[in-house]
Amino acid sequence: MQQGNENMQQGNADIQQGNADMQRGNENMQHGNENMQQGNENIQQGNADIQQDNENMQQGNADMQGVMKICSRVMQICSGVMKIYSRVMQICCGVMKICSMVMKICSRVMKIYSRAMQICSRVMKVYIGGKDETHWANKDTHH
Repeated sequence: MQQGNENMQQGNADIQQGNADMQRGNENMQHGNENMQQGNENIQQGNADIQQDNENMQQGNADMQGVMKICSRVMQICSGVMKIYSRVMQICCGVMKICSMVMKICSRVMKIYSRAMQICSRVMKVYIGGKDETHWANKDTHH
């Protein structure tokens, strides 16, 4: 009987210990639930951040497309300007060729004019010399 009482007391002590362990287990589970709740909130915040990042990326892509359109237009304008510049250079080159030809013609005309002046000068000398040979002869000897 004594042994049975001791066993019962031991059983009661074990039950109390089990109850205390269960209480601690429940508290730990409660902490686990709270941690899980916090984890879920963190995940939701992370999802919201990802959503915001996606929206920012979409806006960035839209902005980039706008920049690319502007760059494309600028390139088209530059291409047009280069075509105009090329045409102007061709025209200038043509004008320079014409100027060169005009200068050659002017040079030839000047040579012809110079030759004509020489002929005129000789004719005048002969003409004047023939009129007054003594004067020219005297003039030459004084110099």
